[in-house]
Amino acid sequence: MPLDWAMAQMNLGNALYSLGIRESGTEKLEEAVKAYREALKEYTRECVPLDWANTWGNEGLALMALAERNGDADIARQALDQLKEAESVLREGGHFTWADTKKHQIPDAQTLLDTLTSDTKA
Repeated sequence: MPLDWAMAQMNLGNALYSLGIRESGTEKLEEAVKAYREALKEYTRECVPLDWANTWGNEGLALMALAERNGDADIARQALDQLKEAESVLREGGHFTWADTKKHQIPDAQTLLDTLTSDTKA
């Protein structure tokens, strides 16, 4: 049953992320990150690497949205790293569809990080 609970947390995170990107604040995005982190307590990389990677990448997307809203380069860097790691694990695990989805999200995360780090240099 712990994996069912983790799936529920992952789905909750997805729902909160969907709401959060449609709203102007950060509350729902922060709640999404918390839900993903709860899922990752059971979705470990060692036991269920593909579920872990998908959840890890989804948390990265929520972090990316938070970084953009808050202008936080450190969170943007974390989001980029998570997306890259998720893409790699998914590809290694043979889940090319999910890997390609993450791969296509990486340039946006890199652009955000570049923008936020150039803003801090100016």
